[in-house]
Amino acid sequence: MGNPIASEKSMFQSRPVVAGTWRAARRIGAGLPWIVVCLLAGCGQMIPSPVASFTVWAEFKSQEGGFRASFSGVPEHTTSDDGKEHRYTSQYRGGKRALRVAYEHDFDTSIPVAARLEKIKEEMQPSKAETREVELEGHPGMELSIEFERDGSPWKARIRYFHVGTTSYGLLAFAERGEDAEADFRQFFASVRLIGEEP
Repeated sequence: MGNPIASEKSMFQSRPVVAGTWRAARRIGAGLPWIVVCLLAGCGQMIPSPVASFTVWAEFKSQEGGFRASFSGVPEHTTSDDGKEHRYTSQYRGGKRALRVAYEHDFDTSIPVAARLEKIKEEMQPSKAETREVELEGHPGMELSIEFERDGSPWKARIRYFHVGTTSYGLLAFAERGEDAEADFRQFFASVRLIGEEP
């Protein structure tokens, strides 16, 4: 499938990696959920990727992942160290906002999504946290909304987990708290759809 906004790549700029933050991210990353590392250290600092300074939304589809979603900018594809978890991340507005869809097939779905979110909350120690039940095309899930501090700045994030058969899906949207990102959050989460096999 051709990239619908590949011609816009020249308008992207790389985000500088702060060495101290990088080392901290590598240190805290061992054994922690990827969402925690991403929120504490920055997705773009753990995984250097283009950061859009503008907002161009386009649908992205992963046949292998079995989902489609709208991102701002071109999502960067990365995997976990063992190659089992696939992550698609879009950063924009100078790195002040980010969206991510992650999936892992053959996941141990006996681990409740509520327990996974509780682990994130314990590690993050947010100043504010709320959970609620959500669903993805009839598949039940949980959402965690948090506010937290990073590098002296206030941030907010919304995290969702779903189990679809033996596949785990993790959705993440976060932004600096001063950013009016609620409309983007709603657009992103509403755009996520499951897709079946296509010829």
